Amino acid sequence: MFIAGCFGIVGFVASLLAGLYVDNPTSNILMRALVALAVCYVVGYLVGLIAQFVAREHSQRIAAKVEELDAKAEAEQQAKMAEVASHMAGGSPPAQGTG
Repeated sequence: MFIAGCFGIVGFVASLLAGLYVDNPTSNILMRALVALAVCYVVGYLVGLIAQFVAREHSQRIAAKVEELDAKAEAEQQAKMAEVASHMAGGSPPAQGTG
């Protein structure tokens, strides 16, 4: 709704200024400015819906990726803990990284 309002106001002001610049009668300026307000509001509303959809899709993809990475990190952590636990129980020593 915020984007729609901004589009509407910009359309209204642009139409007012254009009408004043070319010296149109006041009634014509106001009528055209109101039409521009309505049209720009609808366009802004549609743009806002599209932006909201894109943002929601993007955030869902990011959330899925984060969840996947968290699950992978948790599985690695559990594997390391199991390795350390088996070592403490008398198994083979944990593998050392060459890093």
